[in-house]
Amino acid sequence: MKILLITVLFFSQCSKSNLDLMNDTPLIVVIKFISAESQLKFEIAKTYMDVDKVFSNSPDSLNVEEEWKEMNRTFYALGSSKKFTNEFSCFNYEIDETINVDEAFVTFTSIDQKVMIKKIIYKLHKTDTWKIVAIEYLN
Repeated sequence: MKILLITVLFFSQCSKSNLDLMNDTPLIVVIKFISAESQLKFEIAKTYMDVDKVFSNSPDSLNVEEEWKEMNRTFYALGSSKKFTNEFSCFNYEIDETINVDEAFVTFTSIDQKVMIKKIIYKLHKTDTWKIVAIEYLN
């Protein structure tokens, strides 16, 4: 009985450690961010993105966070129509993750080169956790 208990404890700790490592990867952060943003769960999305850094190229903006939320609400409303969707189909992209110590890039390259946005690049920095600090869309 003791051996069974020790074995169960050992494997549960191994699984927990592997889960913690998996949750900390830049790709997982980007996927969780996309999911939260597409469902308008802004407080969750903000845990994965530095809103001020991502939208620092908008100097005319008085409140980048409110503009980000409004932009997503607009896209969400469009996604309710039959022509558009709120779902991000990862299978339509080649996905690449590059990690350099405390900086990482997650790149989604469209398989269909006829689409308007051919590549999306997420730049992440790591302090305690990985956070998205820039998003670039390439045509």
